[in-house]
Amino acid sequence: MDSDSESEDLLLDDEGVFDDFTVASSWERLISEIEATCRKWQTNLAEDCLVCGAEVCDGYGRLHKVHCDLNYGNKSYRLDFYFEVDKQGTADDWLMDCHHLQVSFGVQDFLVLAPVSMSGVILDAPEATLLLSAVSVALSNCGSIWPAFVPVHDPTRKAYRGIQGMRGPYCRSFEADRIGSQVPVKLMHLEGLYDLFISKLAFCSPDSAAEYDGKVSFSVRLTYHTPMPGFEISSAEDALTPTAKAVEGFDGDTSFKRQWDEECPWAEWYTVDDPIKGFELIATWANRIAESSLDMAEFENISVFEADKWLLAPIMTQVSEPLMESSNVSFAYRMRKLFEAFSISKEAKFMGDFCTGDSLIMKRITSSTMVPPTSVLDRVLKSLLPEGEVVSTLFEGRRNHQIAQDVKGAPTNSLFAQFCLHAMWFGDCNICAISVLWIEFVREMRWYWEELQSFPRMPRGGKPDFKSCLVHQKLQLLAACIERKAEEQHQHTQAVTMKRLNNDNTGWQGGADPSLPAEGTFEEGNNLESQEGSLMLLRTRDRMRLPTTQKQPLMTEDMLLEREHALVVLGDSPSGKMTRAKLQASMLSSDMSAFKAANPRASFEDFIRWHSPRDWVENDVFQDSLESLSPSSSSNNFENLSWPPKGRLSDRMAHPDNSWIQLWESVDPVPADKQKPLFDHTREGEKVIHYLETLRPHKLLAQMICTAFSSVIDILCSMEISMPKALQVEINQLCATIVSILKPLTESSLSDTDIMDNMDDWDGDIEELCSLLERAEKHIILATSLYKKLSDTPRLFSALYNKYISVEKQKKSPGEVKLESLVSPSEQASIAELFPPVSLSQTQRRILRMGNFLNGHEPFTRELVFSHHDHYQQGQNVRYRMEEVDQWQNMLSHRMYIRGSPNDLQVAYSVVSND
Repeated sequence: MDSDSESEDLLLDDEGVFDDFTVASSWERLISEIEATCRKWQTNLAEDCLVCGAEVCDGYGRLHKVHCDLNYGNKSYRLDFYFEVDKQGTADDWLMDCHHLQVSFGVQDFLVLAPVSMSGVILDAPEATLLLSAVSVALSNCGSIWPAFVPVHDPTRKAYRGIQGMRGPYCRSFEADRIGSQVPVKLMHLEGLYDLFISKLAFCSPDSAAEYDGKVSFSVRLTYHTPMPGFEISSAEDALTPTAKAVEGFDGDTSFKRQWDEECPWAEWYTVDDPIKGFELIATWANRIAESSLDMAEFENISVFEADKWLLAPIMTQVSEPLMESSNVSFAYRMRKLFEAFSISKEAKFMGDFCTGDSLIMKRITSSTMVPPTSVLDRVLKSLLPEGEVVSTLFEGRRNHQIAQDVKGAPTNSLFAQFCLHAMWFGDCNICAISVLWIEFVREMRWYWEELQSFPRMPRGGKPDFKSCLVHQKLQLLAACIERKAEEQHQHTQAVTMKRLNNDNTGWQGGADPSLPAEGTFEEGNNLESQEGSLMLLRTRDRMRLPTTQKQPLMTEDMLLEREHALVVLGDSPSGKMTRAKLQASMLSSDMSAFKAANPRASFEDFIRWHSPRDWVENDVFQDSLESLSPSSSSNNFENLSWPPKGRLSDRMAHPDNSWIQLWESVDPVPADKQKPLFDHTREGEKVIHYLETLRPHKLLAQMICTAFSSVIDILCSMEISMPKALQVEINQLCATIVSILKPLTESSLSDTDIMDNMDDWDGDIEELCSLLERAEKHIILATSLYKKLSDTPRLFSALYNKYISVEKQKKSPGEVKLESLVSPSEQASIAELFPPVSLSQTQRRILRMGNFLNGHEPFTRELVFSHHDHYQQGQNVRYRMEEVDQWQNMLSHRMYIRGSPNDLQVAYSVVSND
């Protein structure tokens, strides 16, 4: 009875307790979440070859990443899956665009499980083991052999632990750690590193592996940096292109060093930090075999020239990217400031309105109105107007002067172009500073005019160039007026002096010679300024005298348009036609009068033979004989020729209604010095000064913008370098854009209203121009820096520059993509010259250095990959073999990656063991 009750109580107890084995623990739920996520990624990879939501890892073109968030207990974790879309080669190939975990452990696709915390690492060892176990179980359930890693220890140690399940009774474990202080001397040399790897081989290898045969395979990558005094490498772990930053408190003596761009054309206006601080040379050896530490000691002394491959990469300055954007010393920045002044210039009628601080116009200006002090103004004017400087040609030494003509600017060497460039750097190039400089500049022009002094940066004997801007034409006209007026005064002084001398010589003889012709009569040869020519007058067979004529009138473009407008206004009436004909033939009429004065018995045919030989059709035989006669020929020679010569006027000149014949018959014989001047240089000079003083601000600034743009392009392109094709194409496109946008700005038919109405449209267009100029300016500076350092290797120079442009087009920074290029054997000697021999004191301390010297320079970093393969015999592990049998016949059982420098040693080790 008791036993029955006891059994009944036990049954009741069993019925009262229910064990639900479907309820999982938190660890099992974590495994389930990881498994579900991995299965999803596997499916996406199999179907679409790209996991949904994946993003490209910065700097790793083939590597993508996708993540998911996990919770375990009261902690949050992030599981990242890194995978390659296009699997090419392995990490052992020293590929430049590999993730540091790929290089360290020789893997391709992998998982990283890290806590969501400030440190991003797991400090508790049991927690790391538990997480790795969870990932391993989940991957085993998925049938995946992806390796998984967790970051451990302190973040500065860059330590990882990892595991990879393999098909069979094996698994691979990973471990990485780092020494961030002074490295033991033994581990600074290849012998010690070899011994370190051999010590790891003492642990058990897989049971099926053959005994250690003593051979170790290794690959080496040495990285050298050219000397950079005052700078140090500042590169993030994942940054592929190294960058340099200035060393704080650097007390090295660099005062004697010249600026790198001292001889560059832009150095006259500003200097820029060198975008290329140095170069990184990478030398690699692959698949070498070492049987003992002696082999490694011998390899440490091997020449770098025996490497399998050399790669060269530039070391960029940290501010090379934002240099042009943030700097106020670039041409692009100054062009933006100049356009700001142009936008404000429409507010006033005269430049002087911006010099009065209490005016209503000044009160409406919200931008800077700072004007440099007088001392700066004087220094700028002295630089702009140097004494005694003569320019032979305005296009001397310039390549792209065509753009100045296309946009109607001024040549770069001209006075107005130099004014524009100086104005860009006068203060902060605001409208007030430009106004002050312009007013002082016009005062200097008036002084040159009143004192009849030739001003600099303007060739003598020139005339206004209609292909240039109007201000430049006016300055050319003023220079010509000064030259002609000074010449006139000089001739007048000479004439007075000669007259005084003649009076002194004839006075003691009792008066003038009565045989001389009276003043005002026109006998043959009376024009004393004429010269005897080789031709003969047709009627008298006398020698033709070549008259002195008036110089051709000079006109600027606006004067020519005004003259054409006046001719149109005259209309078609008889009086209007006559007046128009006189105005158009004023120069011809002056020449006819001077010719008649020099040759009173000359005919119209004689004038044509002198003035327009093409309109005189002459017998060839007579012409050849006549041209053979010199002015000193005997008169008997003329008698042997038939006379008169068989010649005639051309059809157009022989026409009865020809205006030339009518004009010849109407003009009187008057020497050039007695005629009314065709060009009043005094009046025209004053008109030029008046134009400069009353020029509307927006018209001046419009011409300044066109001239400044063309001059800046000319300056930047005048660098003597072998310009890469990509850079030349960019400059050509920039020039074409400049012409299309700026050409309407200086059209003569453009009225003030047109400029005001289109100001907003020009705002966006010129801002686009400034952006294009900014990029081209940066590229030209970069190309110049590269060329100065790689002038002996033009192929390398072009390759590195083109790769930089390619990276920039992808909207990536140089730190995200390795800017490297393969060095050919013929270029290695030139590249080695980038590493000058070290001093004797440094050579004596080689015992504390790593070896593998290049001209005495030790590697900045040395990377090694030691590997050992276990060999298997046929019939072993048949049940665990994959389809690729070779993987098990020659399995990589031990691998060690070492990255070292004198103050840093990073080791990553992986080993295959039994499960």
